[in-house]
Amino acid sequence: MPEYHGGPPSGELHQILGNGEVVAFFAAEYKTFPFAFHYIKNVEVSPQKMNKGVGKALVDKVNNFLDENNSCGILFNGISGPAKNMYSKAGWREVPKHPGWLVHNAPDNVSEQDWELAIMSISIV
Repeated sequence: MPEYHGGPPSGELHQILGNGEVVAFFAAEYKTFPFAFHYIKNVEVSPQKMNKGVGKALVDKVNNFLDENNSCGILFNGISGPAKNMYSKAGWREVPKHPGWLVHNAPDNVSEQDWELAIMSISIV
């Protein structure tokens, strides 16, 4: 199972299984202020499964979750290179004026102040 970075995940947990084992997961926490969105966190892939398409499958699973719930998703990606490109290819975009913060299915009418409030409402351990 992938290691938890920053403590055990909280929120709604979603997993990808391979041969009966958890090989990747993410947690989604629903927020309503300053607008409705899911904070996507604890996005983890087992080290043994990296560079084998599992990360892409996990991002696809995140996107499907957001699409099925007609929801905006926000996550922090502190990793550059392949991970950033993978999110970009999957339709994630940087939150305006907040490097490292990515958004999927962003509402059209979100102000800079609301982006700031949304990110401040997320506590990173």
